Amino acid sequence: MLRARLCGSDDLPTSVYLGSWTTTLPYGVLIVGVAMLAFSVFGSFAARFMSSLPLTILIAMLVMTINGQYWLTINIMYVTSTLHASTKHDLMKTLHEDYEVGAKTKNSFSFFMNSIMLMGECCGVEGLSDFAKMNLTFVYTEEKTTKSVPLAFPPACCKATFINQGFRETLSCAASKDIENANTEGCYNVLFDKTIGSRRILIIIFVFVIIGMEIIQALLAILLLIRPKPEEIEARKQAMMARNYKDSSMGNEADSVLKRDYLVFVPHAAMSTNPRQWGPPDTEIW
Repeated sequence: MLRARLCGSDDLPTSVYLGSWTTTLPYGVLIVGVAMLAFSVFGSFAARFMSSLPLTILIAMLVMTINGQYWLTINIMYVTSTLHASTKHDLMKTLHEDYEVGAKTKNSFSFFMNSIMLMGECCGVEGLSDFAKMNLTFVYTEEKTTKSVPLAFPPACCKATFINQGFRETLSCAASKDIENANTEGCYNVLFDKTIGSRRILIIIFVFVIIGMEIIQALLAILLLIRPKPEEIEARKQAMMARNYKDSSMGNEADSVLKRDYLVFVPHAAMSTNPRQWGPPDTEIW
């Protein structure tokens, strides 16, 4: 099979090491899961008991998570970011250390790279220049004779027109040093465009919806934090009731004073009926 002669083996590899970033990514997913669980625990506890400590921890965790999500989104969505540069560096290091050409190679990374280059019609991690300083010697057996051919780039980098013509034409393409015969674009950018790049807007919208929900959660936690405690609310109620009772008592006393009956003195005058020995009768006033 042409695939076996180009990729190196008929058997699929059991494992492929692509760099340190592949081992750190699962830890990142685990951290996100633990953070979401912690949000639920602290949020439920704080909302139930109105405790300021869990609310403060929840707000701090939300702020850190929002910043982390924003940083990751910006770095993952754009291939020119430092995160992708670091990933490319790891892949390039693995490529220079582990990649082999030849029909007899059993190297899993070589099998992986050749398969990606054939399917994606690309070459290397960043491009054809990745193999410029590498010693590429293709070793194969033909008619019970082992042969070796020095190559300018891997046969898997050749364009589909050569690969479709067969093994010899593909091998001649790789040995010709003619870059017109090869795919020059790096496989990293090709895979990025076919996976993340084509769905960038949708992913960004989804992430920012999650960030928006977390911001709302943080605002609600802040409102719970600044809200008066139940004992403070009860004390305010008691003080309000006491003040209302005092005002009511003073009002009733004022009303009773206003409604109290008073006797008004009205003078009355009349001619006295008491006899006098001389002069006019007296006037009596009472």
